[in-house]
Amino acid sequence: MDGSDNPRGQTSVLSVIGAPIEDGAGVPGTIMGPAALRTAGLIRTLRDLGYEVDDRGDLRLPDGTPQPVSIAGSLRNLANVAGWSRLLCRETHAAAKSGRLPIVIGGDHSLSIGSVSGIARHCAEVGRELFVLWLDAHADFNTPATSPSGNLHGMSAAWLCGEPGLPLADDAPRETLDPKNLHLFGVRAIDRGERDLLHVRGVDVVDMRRLDEFGASVLMSPTEVPPGRFATIRDPQGAVFSVIALRQQEPDAESRPKSAHELDPELDPEQHPHNLQ
Repeated sequence: MDGSDNPRGQTSVLSVIGAPIEDGAGVPGTIMGPAALRTAGLIRTLRDLGYEVDDRGDLRLPDGTPQPVSIAGSLRNLANVAGWSRLLCRETHAAAKSGRLPIVIGGDHSLSIGSVSGIARHCAEVGRELFVLWLDAHADFNTPATSPSGNLHGMSAAWLCGEPGLPLADDAPRETLDPKNLHLFGVRAIDRGERDLLHVRGVDVVDMRRLDEFGASVLMSPTEVPPGRFATIRDPQGAVFSVIALRQQEPDAESRPKSAHELDPELDPEQHPHNLQ
């Protein structure tokens, strides 16, 4: 199959990689995600769209995962999340290097540390700038110093942008994402520490209040958005999607109780990242 067999002429061979990880989350259950998505017909749907699909099955964390260097601050299940990150980094890098588009299905959102790292490594090798479109109800921009829970799924975007956090303990050099090339879209919940860091790093954020006010079509238009965000939407090298973005209500940013002000954008606008810009 060549690129002409799919509707957009893009990479036609997809490598689907299952990552049944729940070590980065505060509650169990996401380990069942890859099986649920396959049962719901994901592979069939991708093939119906004209893509050749290479389903790689589910990855398995090897026994005896080494403990990374300890870091000051709040971190939970660091050893296992680091092991998954190294594994996913190698898998997505290998897929991209072979000309395939990796699609990682999880699994809690700490998997994005490894999946995006592999793409970042490939982009560095071929001299291509990396842009990432982050579709999530949460910013995932906490650090060990700011996280109220210690759950690593809430620190993945910050780690990818080079903030102090999870060490991959890998021999390969770490390729970081320029924060100005990270575009958060559809955010509904954000912690105070994240808000300050997003402002300092200059991350582009579109929250639900802006979506309600202007609509997605305006915020994705090349005449209305920063060039980086439009380049990301038009030709994303990395797209990160959390199903939490589809929920009508999400009670927390990192599995912790929230006040009414943090849940309702109309009650406390200061809590929402559209004010960062």
